[in-house]
Amino acid sequence: MRGMLADVLSPYRLLLAGSGWLTLLCVDQVPRDAPLRIAVVLLFVLLCPGAAALRALRPTRGGAAEAGLLVVMTGLSALVVSATALMLASRFTGSHTLIVLATLTTVTALLPTRAAPVDTG
Repeated sequence: MRGMLADVLSPYRLLLAGSGWLTLLCVDQVPRDAPLRIAVVLLFVLLCPGAAALRALRPTRGGAAEAGLLVVMTGLSALVVSATALMLASRFTGSHTLIVLATLTTVTALLPTRAAPVDTG
């Protein structure tokens, strides 16, 4: 039990879980056209939802390039799915999309990890 609590409270998982909420704070506090705001939102959308999902799922091991591409593609997929769902619900805004992605990132970052798959090849 203690090992599992230490895993949940690891700095990486906590930073990943809070990354979306920090992005929303930046969106609220920084002027609309500021390069900092654009960079923070772009980095969050491209990296954090995908990293949280892949951390929870632990797919088969590959190289660093494969893992990086999988993180970006998973993050963009989460963006497309959440934006589409909000459009269908007639609630689409940038802030609503960030809230959905922040929630998704927080939940998946705090999920317990699965055991690493055995590589048979």
